[in-house]
Amino acid sequence: MFSVNSSAQSYAQQLQRLSTDEGLSQGHVTSTLQDKLGFIWIGTMQGLNRFDGYEVKIFSGEYTLDQLSIILLFETSNGDIFVSTEYSGAFLIDPVTLKVSKVYSGKLNAEDKHFSPIFAIAEHQQLFYYAINQHVYAFDPQKNTYTHEFSISKDDNFVRAITVHNDFLYIATTDGLYSKSLIDEHITKIPLVAKDKLNLDNNNIKFLTVDSQLGLLVGTVEGFYSIAFNNNELLDFNNVKTLLAEHNIWDYVNTPYGEFIVTEDGLYEYHRHTDHNEFLFRFDQSKFNMTDNTILDVMVDKTGLMWLASRSQGVFTWSTLARRFGNIQITSNDKLHSNVIFAVYQDNHNVWLGTDNGLAKMRQDGTTEKTYLVSNDTKAFYGQFAVYGIASAHLNEPDRYLWLLLYDGLALFDKKTEQKIALPMQGNTQAIIDSGPAYGYHQITTDTFAFFSENDYFLYDGNSGQTNVIKGLKEQLDPVNVHTFLKPLPNKPDDYLISVSGALYRYNESSQKLTLIYKVENYNPINYVTIDDWVIDYNNTLWLASSQEGLIGLDANSYEVKHRINLSNGIKTKTIVALQIDQFGFLWISSKNGLYRLDLSSMQLNAYTVKDGLTVNEFNIDSHTLLNDGRLAFGSTRGVLTLAPQDFLSVPNDRDSTVTEITDISLLSRSLNYHPLQYANQPLQLTDEDMGLEVSFSNFDFQNVDRTRYKVSLTGPSKLSYEKLNNNKVFFTKLPAGDYQLTIAAYNLNDSGLGDEKTLNFNVAYAPWRSPLAISLYLLLTFLVLFVIFWQYRSRQRIIKHTHDEILQSQQQTELALNSSKSGVWEVDIGAHWIKQQRLKHELGYQTLPQKFNFDDFCALIHPDDKRKILHDWHIFITQKNAQQWQVTYRLQHANGNWLWYHDIGKVIETNEQGYPTRLAGIYTNITEQRATAHQAAVLGEAFSQINDWLLILDSQLIPFSVNNSFAEAFSMQKNQQSLS
Repeated sequence: MFSVNSSAQSYAQQLQRLSTDEGLSQGHVTSTLQDKLGFIWIGTMQGLNRFDGYEVKIFSGEYTLDQLSIILLFETSNGDIFVSTEYSGAFLIDPVTLKVSKVYSGKLNAEDKHFSPIFAIAEHQQLFYYAINQHVYAFDPQKNTYTHEFSISKDDNFVRAITVHNDFLYIATTDGLYSKSLIDEHITKIPLVAKDKLNLDNNNIKFLTVDSQLGLLVGTVEGFYSIAFNNNELLDFNNVKTLLAEHNIWDYVNTPYGEFIVTEDGLYEYHRHTDHNEFLFRFDQSKFNMTDNTILDVMVDKTGLMWLASRSQGVFTWSTLARRFGNIQITSNDKLHSNVIFAVYQDNHNVWLGTDNGLAKMRQDGTTEKTYLVSNDTKAFYGQFAVYGIASAHLNEPDRYLWLLLYDGLALFDKKTEQKIALPMQGNTQAIIDSGPAYGYHQITTDTFAFFSENDYFLYDGNSGQTNVIKGLKEQLDPVNVHTFLKPLPNKPDDYLISVSGALYRYNESSQKLTLIYKVENYNPINYVTIDDWVIDYNNTLWLASSQEGLIGLDANSYEVKHRINLSNGIKTKTIVALQIDQFGFLWISSKNGLYRLDLSSMQLNAYTVKDGLTVNEFNIDSHTLLNDGRLAFGSTRGVLTLAPQDFLSVPNDRDSTVTEITDISLLSRSLNYHPLQYANQPLQLTDEDMGLEVSFSNFDFQNVDRTRYKVSLTGPSKLSYEKLNNNKVFFTKLPAGDYQLTIAAYNLNDSGLGDEKTLNFNVAYAPWRSPLAISLYLLLTFLVLFVIFWQYRSRQRIIKHTHDEILQSQQQTELALNSSKSGVWEVDIGAHWIKQQRLKHELGYQTLPQKFNFDDFCALIHPDDKRKILHDWHIFITQKNAQQWQVTYRLQHANGNWLWYHDIGKVIETNEQGYPTRLAGIYTNITEQRATAHQAAVLGEAFSQINDWLLILDSQLIPFSVNNSFAEAFSMQKNQQSLS
């Protein structure tokens, strides 16, 4: 015999934790609060914390709140945060400026030895009501005055909660519930339960709130109650209702996502339309090894994420949207059972689950009725007793039999006898089955299954028991590479659909035509890539679930690839295992890492993981079905996931109200002491020495942190841009000087819209020597220097030009003088053995000879009578050190054969290291006419001297110049006096 346990849906597996491991100051959390900006404030028994969705920061302020024992957090009407501590009084924090002011010293009287903390607070008409010990005081913040309102007579009791409604102050104490009229100050003790049922626990009131429909909600150590208001908005003591009995009520919230009650035994949801409570989970059902199930405080943020305070492991978060997902799990005390679900099938009465250890029959409410084919062999290899597929059998009696796909092949299960029975077999069926293992079973039509062996392909008919070979397929497709048969396409019902490694085919046996539907992109035979499921949507797109390529969308007629949905689109795995389309046209995708919903009109992909309500992220191949009530079911490694598609159409969500804010700005070089909105209206000023700028931001979508991406751009002298930043920080080591604007906008991978932009303007100052003024001065100074240089250059150029002109003039005069005296210049390079001169062409008539002429060739032009002596003197001259001047008179042959006399004068202009001349330069003079004139004068003089007559020669001034011999002898003149002066 076996017993059956019904188990309610537990959501504890979706709990996420924020503890000291994540930076929380201490594990005993007393209160949580979300401020007007979006930050989560967490009070613990040792310190106050602030969380932006990415990082916990311990908050100190001016009063070392990081070290104080926090017992209460409360948001005032203007958005300030009231913080009550156990031993240090109470404080007000401005969440924008982070300024802290102390509003209560912690003692009613300065002389008191003991501290008296504020255990509860209420705000009404600009007054604060404080519950301090057994008293209630009204505090006027404008006048800074306290007014006593209430005291309980017994000193060992104290006030635990207060609230104000309709000019009545309601007071919860450890000794019952009281009300005080704020008009006439009349105090009334309110009966909550009958006197015969009154005890210490249900008389210990610890929670109060007012509900417009239910009235005053009262939480006690034993039970949660409502007291209705009458038509006059007064409490109707005769209309008291128990909402949740027996439990110790710690807190309650009424949100767009539901009404939740936290107790010593976990979390409950109250459904007011049916007036019943639903247990959701306890801490000890989670993965965190908790034993204390007390939840001290509950808060639901703007995105629907619930924050639950624990006594030891910090604060836990849970998505209220997790209730959209259901989970069916098998429970059986007397047998081994498994919740690894390979197949899901529903008949008219039950849901049948194929697991890795047998078959399970489930009731419509999700509880286990019975398990079958279960093995108690703990040493069996994995899958030996698994049920991989379930299908209805329409044999002799409708709805009596089930087809099961087991490890060793196809089987038939009789639901009436609850036994596996023999397969109908006729003809060669037994021989084919006995011939070897068969693979790839899949139902083709009712009671017919296609499969293959290593040798051929077959079709089994369950009605007749016959097995026939699928003709012509083996010749075109080797069974070695085949993965499995799939259900036929609706537009080709007569064609077999065959998944092979690397491709998908359909085969028509009548025409024996094999058609390729899809081929894996960049297929590598080493990788076993298969198609495991398919579905056709309302747009006639054939969607394929690939084991390695994600989701592929083909045109259902042409098989052209239209879509590829993979890692780049937000799917966190390459392996898609099952596909279903719901009645609203959304495509649901189960995978090895999460569940996804694809909007086929916008191609927007929504991802769901354990955080969102899944029991596990891993699903099994082709394990899914549409349940009779319209829910979708997917087999996973931990039971069956169920969901109603309509629950995902419209979800209360305040995500639009979340605004991206800059949560922190820091520098490595100095402290900025940033607070929110500090630079909303003014730019951040950075010096030239500042470095290591880090800007943190958040959109406070705590429920979707993993799906949040940021578009970040920086404009200015240095630019950058991030389109899909999954981190909430940007860091700049060192930026060039100038004005910058950092723009940040958040978006969710499940949404197509981009959130509002948040901008930070900042300026990086120039170094003094690099500032615009300094650069202007540099430019001016450079201009002046360049101007002076240019002016000096112009002056030098003028001087040079003047000098050049003088040199040119002198050269011209020299050339004129040389030309007039038939002179010119020459230059000799002794080492290169050349002579440079102009007389060869201009005076000697050698028009074809260059100015630079071989020295030996030049010597060949010298008169033979002069040549020997000249060369001898030349050799002596060039072999002497410190040679002074070269001077020679000689004849050169003209091109017409005549001889011209020249007189050359030159000097050494360059010597070698030993002091011997290497280059000479000088002047030549054509003295041919002078030589001729001198010769003629000599002839005439000889003639004059032989004349016997007196000869007296006068100059142009008629002064005697010379006389001949006859004249000299006549006047007794000596020879040296013949020339007169």
